[in-house]
Amino acid sequence: DAGQEPIPIHLEDVIRPEVSSLLGALGTDIYLFSGDHEKYVEKVAKQLGIQRYAAQLSPQEKKSRIEEMEGVIAFVGDGLND
Repeated sequence: DAGQEPIPIHLEDVIRPEVSSLLGALGTDIYLFSGDHEKYVEKVAKQLGIQRYAAQLSPQEKKSRIEEMEGVIAFVGDGLND
């Protein structure tokens, strides 16, 4: 209706409690490359103990960052923009 204000809605993924310890058990460098907003990516990185992250990247920018890396690479994506 005209004159009604929109109601903001905030949705957020919930990180399963065991993920942080699983990542730590890998004993390797972990990078988080995301297309999401900087504030959200920083929060997730801190929750997971990830020191190196980049936000607001396009799929091509994420691909380029991965191609620049050396060694064995494991990639995990949600399939939407990866």
